[in-house]
Amino acid sequence: MTARDIKFSINQILDNTKDHTVLEAYYEILKNLIKVQKNQVVGYDVEGEAITRKVLEKNVTGASMNIENGNFIRHEDLKKDIENW
Repeated sequence: MTARDIKFSINQILDNTKDHTVLEAYYEILKNLIKVQKNQVVGYDVEGEAITRKVLEKNVTGASMNIENGNFIRHEDLKKDIENW
């Protein structure tokens, strides 16, 4: 079953569900699954601390913004700086 098929099936189930309590339950389940997914450990830092998906996304976004704003040092410039340490 493709992702498109699954979405279609879920939409059919939801469209045919009239019970408000059941719809709220489906909503809470999906909301919690998304929350768990964002807090899923995707790696570890050099100290062995867990990195969650949410933190990784935040770090990547921050790094991209730094690059866009010119807040970086070129590799060649860093090598020159290291020679003067």
